[in-house]
Amino acid sequence: MKKYLFSSVLAMLILGCGDSAVDKVKKYTLPQFKSMNIETAIKTSKICSKISWDDTSKDGLVSASLTCEVGADVLKAEFDAQNAKFLKAQEEEKAQIKEKVENNLKNLAERYEISDKEKLHEIAMKFCEYDEKENKNLFSVPVKCDETGLNGGIDGLKAGLKDYEKNHIVSVLKNVVWQGKEPVKVYFIKPAVEVKSRVITLQFVVNTDDTISFKGGEMVQDGKSERIGSGVLARFYKRD
Repeated sequence: MKKYLFSSVLAMLILGCGDSAVDKVKKYTLPQFKSMNIETAIKTSKICSKISWDDTSKDGLVSASLTCEVGADVLKAEFDAQNAKFLKAQEEEKAQIKEKVENNLKNLAERYEISDKEKLHEIAMKFCEYDEKENKNLFSVPVKCDETGLNGGIDGLKAGLKDYEKNHIVSVLKNVVWQGKEPVKVYFIKPAVEVKSRVITLQFVVNTDDTISFKGGEMVQDGKSERIGSGVLARFYKRD
């Protein structure tokens, strides 16, 4: 009986006169996030639809964990924001491609004194097509043309062209078809992926001097688990 009482008193002393590991973590203000304590950051972040805390102390290590079930509205807002960002980048890329096509046709028309640059475009689209299979070939344009029809169309627009001039026009028109038909690629911005569920677990350790250390955590997203670091913790402190 005396041994049991001694152990209980010792545990209370370690946790600070009745404060549990969970209470200590909740009340603590991390030095890198001085605007609010941990509990306030979590509760007011609007990230979690459900929050639970657990005392995970074991083998002399005083610790606590937070489990946050991310709300469906948060996941939808993330998807919508990323999708809008991607679509904007996609439209910007389309506009740049259109500008390149227009400049290529304009330069051809001016160089060879062809009055109607739109006719050049029509001829290119009529007699050439984008070949996706050839797109993997780094040494050639992935466009196949009816050379006879294409050359005949060019002759109809401008008679008396030398062979090297006609070859140059054909080369540029192939690039025009490539630019206009190749699927638009967006670099550095990933397409939005719809997430159905996300559960975040954060682990904290109560040090012997009563300071709190964040020890990472886990994110389970649509059943797939991954380790997470302080970057995710920072999201709970972010305010619009």
